[in-house]
Amino acid sequence: MTALLEQQESAAALRRSPKDAAPYPWVDPPPNAVSFCSRGSIAAPAFGSANQAVVTSFTCPRNFRGVLKYILNVYTGSGFDEGSGSITWVIDVNVPLSTGGVTPIGYGLNDYQSIVTTLGSLINGPWPVPGGVIFQDGDVLRYKVTTAAPVAVGAPNFVHCMLLGWIWPISV
Repeated sequence: MTALLEQQESAAALRRSPKDAAPYPWVDPPPNAVSFCSRGSIAAPAFGSANQAVVTSFTCPRNFRGVLKYILNVYTGSGFDEGSGSITWVIDVNVPLSTGGVTPIGYGLNDYQSIVTTLGSLINGPWPVPGGVIFQDGDVLRYKVTTAAPVAVGAPNFVHCMLLGWIWPISV
């Protein structure tokens, strides 16, 4: 009986060991993970792609990796019909607003390069990103928006965005 208890305790300790605590950090945060919540609100920008605006961004610290698990994009104001294309949100990695004619080295996130509907809610919270999106140290995630007529420009019309997830130290 004692040998069985020792085996069970040993197995339980192995399950709790830090090495095996989060074998899939994009699913469950590792024990040393730190959550992040980057959020922003801006008055609806002027029409057109030349007036694309960053609503919020997050830079992964040096020697860390991260996962984007939840997002939110909402418009509060007049003139927006879901799916009409009058507002387009984009989430990208390492793509600055103005590239000065130089091709950026970054990329848009799959399925989040042309969002034309609200994702999440200011009351009910953010939208889950299935499987999460992994990013590396130094990566800059940007949540951008462009508008078109008939969206009302400026206050009291606002665009709200959030990027949520966690980061963890890169093992050496």
